[in-house]
Amino acid sequence: VCSLAAILEASGRRRGLLLGALGGAAFLARAPLLFALPLYAWAVGVRDGTQRSAREGAGAVALVAAGALPALAFALWYNAVRFGSPTESGYAIAALPPFLDALRAQGLFSIAHVPRNLEYFLLHPPVVDGPPLYVRPDGFGLSVLLTSPGLLIGARARTLEPFLIACGLTTLAVFAPSLLDVMGRKS
Repeated sequence: VCSLAAILEASGRRRGLLLGALGGAAFLARAPLLFALPLYAWAVGVRDGTQRSAREGAGAVALVAAGALPALAFALWYNAVRFGSPTESGYAIAALPPFLDALRAQGLFSIAHVPRNLEYFLLHPPVVDGPPLYVRPDGFGLSVLLTSPGLLIGARARTLEPFLIACGLTTLAVFAPSLLDVMGRKS
């Protein structure tokens, strides 16, 4: 919800503090959304399709950063209280089933995990259980093409529009950690 609100704000009024606060709140729910903050700063730094001056651009970055700072400070404090270190989110110390523990030996984030995570993201079917007949995800992933076929409408977008190019690059930046992640992410 926070990311959607931020995208709407970035394509509308582009208020830096609000974009930073929404981006920070989204980060608290899903850490890779931190990589969306540059998009918000860029949106604030652009006026009528043209880049603002360097000074105005730096001010845009400062506004977005100031808006996100409370959420980032809270995350660091919360991790320090929970795990004894502000940079430990619990991810590296999570208890895993043996097959995922073996994969974690290749690294929490590794290029070796990309093929499996792409398969989960694009192709992985649901599990059929029963009786009675149940169709459900297996807990590791489900094809985004099955769960959200409406995303294919994005293929019809005017791809040369600068804001859409920036959104596409941001999507890749936010998605990259999930592709490299030992556990992937549930789709």
